[in-house]
Amino acid sequence: MQEAALAPSNTCYIASSHIPLLNLLRAFRWREYKYHYSAPADLDSTSVNTALRNILTLWRYADPSHGPYVKAQGASIADALVFARGLNSSQPRDHVFGLLGLIRYRSLPKAIMERLRPAYSRSVLDVFRDATVAGLIEKEGIPDLIFEEIVHRHDDGVSASLGANRWPSWVPKWSDARDLDDYPGRLNKWSFSASGHKPFDFIEVDDVTIQVRGTIIDEVASVTDIYRVRDWSQADNSQNLLSWLQEVDGLGYGHARPAINTVLLAGLNGEGRPATEQDLNAFETFREAIIKHQQHGPGSSCSTRVSEVFERMCNSRRFFRTARQGSIGIGPNFMRPRDKVVVVHGCRAPIIIRPLDEETHSVVGECYVHGIMNGEVMGKVHSMGNEMIKLT
Repeated sequence: MQEAALAPSNTCYIASSHIPLLNLLRAFRWREYKYHYSAPADLDSTSVNTALRNILTLWRYADPSHGPYVKAQGASIADALVFARGLNSSQPRDHVFGLLGLIRYRSLPKAIMERLRPAYSRSVLDVFRDATVAGLIEKEGIPDLIFEEIVHRHDDGVSASLGANRWPSWVPKWSDARDLDDYPGRLNKWSFSASGHKPFDFIEVDDVTIQVRGTIIDEVASVTDIYRVRDWSQADNSQNLLSWLQEVDGLGYGHARPAINTVLLAGLNGEGRPATEQDLNAFETFREAIIKHQQHGPGSSCSTRVSEVFERMCNSRRFFRTARQGSIGIGPNFMRPRDKVVVVHGCRAPIIIRPLDEETHSVVGECYVHGIMNGEVMGKVHSMGNEMIKLT
């Protein structure tokens, strides 16, 4: 990937045809843009979607006229780490060291450069932790891009952060592919600003602990079961979906249906824009069609698109309600009651953290909470605290 992105020219050979790679990348970028306005079933293959994502990622680095990273003379550290996640590598450390040609390495402060200097004698944990800290220091697209990569596989919802390997919960395992059973679709949070204009601030306490400045909004009171699209056969999918939506409506008591539907769409429509009344009505039509026909449909193309947004945003997530404010949202599949909802200053989306003792917390993952995604609660009296939060 890095060779293709950095090469001065690339040619694709198809039989006797010679096609510049950049022409193909730009064609796929145009196709991806037009996808929002075409039949949703057109690209329903998982393998096709995976290949398309890789092609579009390469376009962002390789297009000198339109690619955002080339124009910026390189990517941010966080962008590069996310870019390489899931790509094959025989050496896990190359998920950091193999990216240095793609980032603005030479223009970085000396403290960051030292953390990224290749040294294969160092442990994978040390390399990934220092790359994460370097990304936090750089503060471009951070900490959102890092927190959205954190989802832990563990029965109690926390990774082995305090186990024998001392892997901190705030350090993603950058060489692991995102397994959709554990990793829900990324929230399209670039339209939000949960922390308002609060700047990101963190302190590195030791090798496994950092402190971030944030506002503890509330505590989780109740959660639904996990919504999993792929767990159910076509025959019983609709019935299980109905049962889950009934559980959601029960937990959302006191909130109007449009507010609940907004949460289930994570606030946005299929084009990444704030969900409109038309989008919410289309989703309501989808829900009514399921009740009436006990299947996905019939419905308009608009209702089909918003139903796709719903499945992408809610798959492998739980719907939850908070204790003090009765706020509703969707969060990681490993969240549970008594977890805390926190807005980390500088973050666009809130995160769920779990108290480990009186001082330290483990990161569970990011979430969407209705009514706080645009900085509405920052500085209000009802917040549970505005402090340096210790994460380990």
